[in-house]
Amino acid sequence: MLRSSLLSPIIALVAITWFVAGNALAVRPPVSTAPYVVTTAAVHLRQRPRLAGRVLEILPRGAKLHFHAYHVSWAAVTAPDGKVGYVSRRYLGTVRVPGYAAPFIVVSVRAANVRVTPRLDAPILFVVHRGAILAGGRVTGSWLAVETSSGRTGWISRRLTHAR
Repeated sequence: MLRSSLLSPIIALVAITWFVAGNALAVRPPVSTAPYVVTTAAVHLRQRPRLAGRVLEILPRGAKLHFHAYHVSWAAVTAPDGKVGYVSRRYLGTVRVPGYAAPFIVVSVRAANVRVTPRLDAPILFVVHRGAILAGGRVTGSWLAVETSSGRTGWISRRLTHAR
């Protein structure tokens, strides 16, 4: 009986930890990029990256959104009021901000190493190939924080890429 009574709280704790960690990762911005701006008359901020996703709010033209990640044709963003959701990328433009790269970067060379830190001697995380589209983020010297469409993040030399 003692073993059974100890097991229930442990299972509950593991389940709660898994739920909280999963939700925290879902909204954590992996790469901090320049803001987007709504370019159409209005756009729906949705709970999920699909047209069937519940509409959280309607954002007006010119609303500045903080970009978190992209999911196929959707951008995960934070609205001016702090709500986090998804917006179709076709209705967004970019805002130029010093110290940040354009939201999407294209690899210009045959193969480029994505590293752990913005240093040439840093360990290589993975390799991206010519034409790969990455979400661009913070700029540190000649290095750029990037994220792949699958969510992998790291640093790449800016001279190996160009803005999309």
